[in-house]
Amino acid sequence: MSESTWHDYGFGICTSNLKEEISLPGLMELISQAPELKERVNTFMNNECGGAFTDSYDLLTSYVEQYGIYDFGGLAEILYEVIKEVEEIDLLLCTDSGGKTYLIYTPSYPWTPKTEKEKELTEEKLENMFRKYLRIVTDEQLPVDYKSVENFS
Repeated sequence: MSESTWHDYGFGICTSNLKEEISLPGLMELISQAPELKERVNTFMNNECGGAFTDSYDLLTSYVEQYGIYDFGGLAEILYEVIKEVEEIDLLLCTDSGGKTYLIYTPSYPWTPKTEKEKELTEEKLENMFRKYLRIVTDEQLPVDYKSVENFS
């Protein structure tokens, strides 16, 4: 049996480093930033489970595992979907070998298709974008920096 390792490189955050639990009102405010996501989550809450969520953990795990684009990642998945819809920036959600979850903007080749917003990105703009959305759900200051996310199978 062989084993392989790989790295995902990019600029972003590790959402697993948050120490405080995300409140349900804060999570819903984050979701409401993206109208299409808000509609999907509301439909899920009303049709799939009768709106019976009492905390953010239940919503994060249930919605993300059943309807999320990546099917894992909790808060990182929601941040990914909000940023993709609102900012038109495609990030990568990934985990490391220790199970920590990251949301990063990966390097790209000049011929890789990009949105107009991605063409205008700077390190400062990305950092401000991460902080803008994190501020909605937490007062914690996660480091926004270059990541080398190692994983194996």
